[in-house]
Amino acid sequence: MKVYVMWNSENLLLHFELSTRCNAYCPGCPRYINNSRVLNPLLEQTNVSIDDYMRWVPPHTLRDNVRRVMFCGNYGDPIANPDIVEIIKYTVRNLHDDAYIVINTNGGLGSVKQWKEIGISLRDKPRHTVFFSVDGLEDTNHIYRREVLWKRIDENIRAYTQTGAYGEWDYLVFQHNKHQKAEAELQCKEWGLHKIRWKDPMGFYWNGKHHTRGVYDKQGNLEYKLSTRSNAIDEVNITTNISDPIHSGTIQPQRKFTCKSLQSWGTELMIHVDGTVYPCCYMGDLVNRYVVDPSRQEIKDMLDKERLSLNTNSIDDVCGYFSNTLWKKFTPQICLKECGHD
Repeated sequence: MKVYVMWNSENLLLHFELSTRCNAYCPGCPRYINNSRVLNPLLEQTNVSIDDYMRWVPPHTLRDNVRRVMFCGNYGDPIANPDIVEIIKYTVRNLHDDAYIVINTNGGLGSVKQWKEIGISLRDKPRHTVFFSVDGLEDTNHIYRREVLWKRIDENIRAYTQTGAYGEWDYLVFQHNKHQKAEAELQCKEWGLHKIRWKDPMGFYWNGKHHTRGVYDKQGNLEYKLSTRSNAIDEVNITTNISDPIHSGTIQPQRKFTCKSLQSWGTELMIHVDGTVYPCCYMGDLVNRYVVDPSRQEIKDMLDKERLSLNTNSIDDVCGYFSNTLWKKFTPQICLKECGHD
């Protein structure tokens, strides 16, 4: 199967990994090895500077070519970036009137002062949205969002919404927090957030069944278990591997797929903290994930990181490389895996 797609530099949906730093130890995060507290050894903890950001995305690109800018990422929280306020202000100042900003954060980073500045910067346009990923209330959020302090979440959300800026709550539903939905709705109103998006966490369902997963400490010992269903299969080990890469993935059969990055209203690109541009967040994640996976090796062998770097090329150049060279001879396993369908 050959893939014929057209990445162009018009109507871009930019997804930035502004930081690979975070205050949380979420067990499902690729920052850590196998649901433990041990940091992925492939991960360089760093930030995108305001100078690099302005160079990578000049004002004319934001004004003429960008429909949406998302600050989220795979490995860090954007608010961990010390230049976050200046990056947001620069983006707001140069974006086209019809474009908008999306920010995803656990809410526990940054100061009240920073959050007021962020709110003031975003409040004039309702489509600008901060999604606060808070998975429960004061007595449950830390079970998945390990080490995120409730007091900081509470202060920061209030500081943001009191400016009149628009925010929503992303709530991963587990067995341990599903009973708090009604109380969470009240908390949502008190915080001044507009609504809650109830979401199923990834990684708890495979082979047609729900599974329990273990949460491990820095030595690889089981701390406790997580599940999303009462009938989840429990095959959790009391210890986990914290040193060797995990073997995951199999060769995918040839089948159809629908690219989630190519939308009728825009083309999504994932920009990693080092300036490397990936066609989507799945590839950006997999290249840096601590795993042995045929899909990962395939991408690493394929990508010419110099050609895909905003430190040496413009976004126009990168999009041209995607369309004219990369996709003409390549059947990407990650596309079949993440976006494939029968």
